[in-house]
Amino acid sequence: MIDYVVAKTAYIHADRNQHLGVEINHLIALTKQKSYKMPSGLTREERRAWAKKNQKEMG
Repeated sequence: MIDYVVAKTAYIHADRNQHLGVEINHLIALTKQKSYKMPSGLTREERRAWAKKNQKEMG
């Protein structure tokens, strides 16, 4: 078996309002949104039903 690593270059932007091409203010706004945690121990069908139910509640 051969193990290998694929390295990707991370581009650093000169603009301090961005990190890897994403606006910092956008990332901050995402952290303030309501979040949901899927319960553990659900079957595949139960997970899908849970996600569908919560998607409708989110809007």
